[in-house]
Amino acid sequence: MSSLPAIRTLQRRLNYYLNSPVFKKYCRSVRDFFIVGGLTLFTLMVLLVIIILFFLDGNMASIGSCGTSDCIDQ
Repeated sequence: MSSLPAIRTLQRRLNYYLNSPVFKKYCRSVRDFFIVGGLTLFTLMVLLVIIILFFLDGNMASIGSCGTSDCIDQ
């Protein structure tokens, strides 16, 4: 069984650290960093999917051969 004063002390220490000026000062910048980083990764993934969808035909004709009978006969 845990003692009530120990729990109160732990809560006070956590509140002290979470409400310290360092957390108040850098909390917004860290949040902005994660938002900008997430948006950047999302944009890069969308662009990668667009490039794959537009530039690949889905068959092997675009890689190494032209796919026509003239090219095959050569």
